[in-house]
Amino acid sequence: MSKRLNFIIVLYALGIILVVFGHSHYSSGDYSAVYNLINEFIYLFHMPLFFWIAGFLFLNSSSYNSETRWEDYYKWIRKKALRLLVPYFFLSLLFVFPKYYLENGSFNGIGIALLHSIYIPRQSVWGHFWFLPVLFIIYLIFGLFKMVLTSKTEIPITLVSLILGIAFYFMPFESELFGLADLKCFTVYFIIGMASNLVYRRSIVPKILSNCWISLGIAIVILTGGFLIYLYSDNQVVLFIDSILLIFSIVAFSNCMKNIRLLYFIGNNNYTIYLYSWIFQSFVMYGLGKIGAPWYIAFMTMFIVGLGLPLIIVLIYKKIVRIQNVFFDLILGMNKKESI
Repeated sequence: MSKRLNFIIVLYALGIILVVFGHSHYSSGDYSAVYNLINEFIYLFHMPLFFWIAGFLFLNSSSYNSETRWEDYYKWIRKKALRLLVPYFFLSLLFVFPKYYLENGSFNGIGIALLHSIYIPRQSVWGHFWFLPVLFIIYLIFGLFKMVLTSKTEIPITLVSLILGIAFYFMPFESELFGLADLKCFTVYFIIGMASNLVYRRSIVPKILSNCWISLGIAIVILTGGFLIYLYSDNQVVLFIDSILLIFSIVAFSNCMKNIRLLYFIGNNNYTIYLYSWIFQSFVMYGLGKIGAPWYIAFMTMFIVGLGLPLIIVLIYKKIVRIQNVFFDLILGMNKKESI
């Protein structure tokens, strides 16, 4: 990734911090009304942010050669499949029995649960893993588009895709089968990321955002306005526009945080955190629930464990060179050459 796009690493860090925050609570029970409000607000834009990043980086990639496009597509989508689906299936199979038992007290019905996890991503062993097959399907489709993208065609193709993506978003159907409902809701953010890349490369936006104070002002204004819109509107169209504005507020905010080294460490290892945070959080949640710990203790503990323990795994793995190999790289989310 070029230095020019270092803000993307910060975006990954901010995004994964919001994800861990959103998962830091008991599965059921009463929480603080303020926590609930903030958490629901975060869910309006934190996963759309990751699809936006994926779309932005998608157009920044130069993986295709004009003479070997089908071969390049196969190699590119194979890398994406390994990157996204190997940990998805491996971790699901590895933890299905202990997690199912902890949640249900027995193994009754585990066969049906496994079957559902194959074709209903939201019902996989780790529910938040739905993101991985859904993103892969988007890559599968838009990778084909990339074969016809040139400097002359990328603007009209992206514009047409954006119109179709918005229409798809507002189609009146809901089905969790093969992640269709999530494809309906999140494909458009991937396309908006593509469109944002085109604007970024062809405008003075990078120059404007290079000024930290301007970026911070833009971020605060949009974030405040977005929160007020969220509080006082439940209109689907308004909330959709609000989610886009909130993504741009986080993008602007990230430009003020490019000198914080900890965020680079978190951002560069965001995929490992995504894969393993909820595993640690689940066991902590179970233990704290058994002793009746209050929600705020559960929140703080789950947040620290969800963010910190995956990073400890990263540090240990990097120290023990003799165990490093391609398979462990994949299941730990450590492939340095591929973004999610």
